[in-house]
Amino acid sequence: MARWTIRRGDGGVDVIHDEASLLDALDRIVAGGACSNFDLVAPSGDELTVVVLDEVAAASFTRADRQPPYLSALSHSPPAIDPEDLDDEGCVPFDLDGSYSPVPPEECITTAEMRRLCADFFRTGDLPVGWRWREH
Repeated sequence: MARWTIRRGDGGVDVIHDEASLLDALDRIVAGGACSNFDLVAPSGDELTVVVLDEVAAASFTRADRQPPYLSALSHSPPAIDPEDLDDEGCVPFDLDGSYSPVPPEECITTAEMRRLCADFFRTGDLPVGWRWREH
């Protein structure tokens, strides 16, 4: 049977059985505080890659075949980001698996939006509709 998983940046893997277990796993990630990242992987192999820093997140969608388009989620109401938290280029300095990963503020979402986006992906098993996306 195909399954949903969360591959955490620390190397751990969570098997997701239902939406409640997904939301519990997301709450634990957000509660961790410091910058963290994970991939929410559908049975199809499509995935959302998410980085979280405090109450700010960024998410990108990639198909299982890893072919374009590569899409970044855009907020319906961008999070408030203190200018002092931005790097010299004006980006949010996320850490993705130990690598510096700057994200422009306009491609950041709140952690509440991240939870909804992940839940939408889980429910549909495909690119969540009703979200704004930027193609890269």
